[in-house]
Amino acid sequence: MGVKRWIYMNKVNQNRVRYDGLDVLKCICAFLVVCIHAAFLGDVGKIVEVIARIAVPIFFMITGFFYLTLLLVTNLNLKIYLE
Repeated sequence: MGVKRWIYMNKVNQNRVRYDGLDVLKCICAFLVVCIHAAFLGDVGKIVEVIARIAVPIFFMITGFFYLTLLLVTNLNLKIYLE
């Protein structure tokens, strides 16, 4: 990696915002995805599976949040990506 690229990446990383709440939510969702694939017995298993199904839509929403933030920060035209 060249020196100029390293300096650029270092500046980009300094300007990043960390969303600790979203990190916790992603960790919980990852656990819920494991619960979807685990086999729980009886009525408890049915309840856990129903509750755990919320994890995947939350992952999509978090990804959409970061993607929209990227578009707004970099002033990219959303129309270009939708065509």
